[in-house]
Amino acid sequence: MSEEVILKIRLPKDKYEALKNIARSQGYELPTYYLRSLIDRVVEGKASLQSMPAPSLDPEYLARKLERAITDILNPYTAKIDEINRRLAEIIELLESRQAVEGRTEQEAPVQPQQRLWEQRREYQAYQRAGMQQARRQAERPQRRSAISRLREEGVFLEEENPWVKNPERFFQSLEREGAVVLKLPEGRIAVDRDLWEEFVKRIGEIAVRDTEQAAILVESSLGEPAGKLFRKLALSGKIAYDEDRQGWIVLA
Repeated sequence: MSEEVILKIRLPKDKYEALKNIARSQGYELPTYYLRSLIDRVVEGKASLQSMPAPSLDPEYLARKLERAITDILNPYTAKIDEINRRLAEIIELLESRQAVEGRTEQEAPVQPQQRLWEQRREYQAYQRAGMQQARRQAERPQRRSAISRLREEGVFLEEENPWVKNPERFFQSLEREGAVVLKLPEGRIAVDRDLWEEFVKRIGEIAVRDTEQAAILVESSLGEPAGKLFRKLALSGKIAYDEDRQGWIVLA
């Protein structure tokens, strides 16, 4: 084994860091391993040349040559590091100036965002209260029913019992358009829900009782009080009659 010689190379800190990064990129854990590999390659390459003068293998010569080689390798990287440092300084300066401007703005009007937040909250609360009051008023206000809806609930609507109707002609025409059965009697018109009317006609045809009041009671027990009232009105006006042949009541044209 040949005798080993220790070489010392002084490098600036930034160049040493660059060398360390290069060594790692080449797969070497430490810069010294990378330099050892470079020296081996240089020595082996020179030793293969028969014309190389012996002094070229002098350790000091090799150290100077290696230092120049390392410097040539590191120069591009150190230039990039310097450029990065310059750009970083510019970014830091820009951020500091921006923070200074924002700080002055906050000192000039520190309460504006908070005041705006409170204003928005008051506006929302006022709007919410108004909406709740409107909903309460609508809930308390009695809902108006349409004429046809009321007829469906009550079954029979007599003109003589509802003098509040301002325009009876239009009122009953509207009911008739919406499906109600409208009957004209001497004392006034009668509107009947169509479903109730069909059941009424069918039921009175099944009643084999000639007496009007007894028949009305039977109708009332089957179809309700409005149907019983309707039966009495129609019988009194001659709109229905008892048919001996059919053994039941029929509607007259």
